[in-house]
Amino acid sequence: MRQALAGWHDAFVPTREEVENITDYARGAIDMKQYQRRGHALARRIVGVDRSGDAE
Repeated sequence: MRQALAGWHDAFVPTREEVENITDYARGAIDMKQYQRRGHALARRIVGVDRSGDAE
């Protein structure tokens, strides 16, 4: 876990949601597909893009 979190850039401060996503995956609570779905959903929210890829 420390190794995964250490890969983030020094200036980057992960959100609770990002840490929860990676720790859930690491402990086996979610599979890779769910991990990716969560990550993609978070990225879409951050940039303000809906599911179809169009800006909101």
